[in-house]
Amino acid sequence: LQSQLGNHDGEKLFQRLLDFQAQRFDPGDGERLLNCPTPNCVKMLVPLSLVEQRADVNCPQCRQSFCAACSQPSHLESCEEAELKR
Repeated sequence: LQSQLGNHDGEKLFQRLLDFQAQRFDPGDGERLLNCPTPNCVKMLVPLSLVEQRADVNCPQCRQSFCAACSQPSHLESCEEAELKR
């Protein structure tokens, strides 16, 4: 589809289509779809075990390290305490 469109408007339309499909995506058991905290970045699938462990994960696009439980930049304290500091 993208190769058929070929122009800037076509690329924007194709990106909107991909974004729409990503919003409708339903991860399987044992996975969670997370938003990178970097503005206008990507979503990524992570194992549910990392979410439960509140582990730090790295975005495959921008390399931002963030908490799998709250999708905010990495922090040492609990997600709740980090939220109060923001």
